[in-house]
Amino acid sequence: MSTVPTVTTWSLPVPVAGLGPRTKRRLLFALAAVLLAAPPGYLAYQRLRPPTLSATAQDAELAAARARALARAGAQAKARAAVVAKPTLLGQARVADSSSAADLFARHSWYVAPPPPPPAKAEPPPPPTAPPFPYTVLGSYAPSGAQAVYFLARGDRVIDAHVGDRLDGVYEFKSAANGQLTFNYLPLNIEQALSIGASQ
Repeated sequence: MSTVPTVTTWSLPVPVAGLGPRTKRRLLFALAAVLLAAPPGYLAYQRLRPPTLSATAQDAELAAARARALARAGAQAKARAAVVAKPTLLGQARVADSSSAADLFARHSWYVAPPPPPPAKAEPPPPPTAPPFPYTVLGSYAPSGAQAVYFLARGDRVIDAHVGDRLDGVYEFKSAANGQLTFNYLPLNIEQALSIGASQ
């Protein structure tokens, strides 16, 4: 609300027209002295003082000023909330996550464990072997013009064996030469040799 300043007019209570020159001069000097003695701010306030508002107008102006202040405060609060909710890129780069604060000075190791060795290849099972030869040679007999016969013992049994015979259906008597007897273990087709007069 704009106000128009009022100009204060001054009037002397004594009529000046009927006074002499000396008296007028004294009144002017007295008036000048009063004006000089008064504070300059008071004179300016008296000249520029707005007219007094009524109580209703003052209440309306106070309510309008309060509404403007509340609106200004609400706008500032919204601006601050927007800044906090949406930080700038610079703020994001300078602020670290508090959950990783303990890892800032943690000890780190650059050791990289070597890869585990490849699993060892399973070795093939050993080839099957024939059991120890169960017979012993007791002696032999070679009649003239006939095939030699060899006396073999197994436990308390004595077997008369000729070349080509099968012993207990497991061993084949293949040959007799150079002082040893050769047998073939039929389940695995493995040959076994036995020296004459010695056991294996």
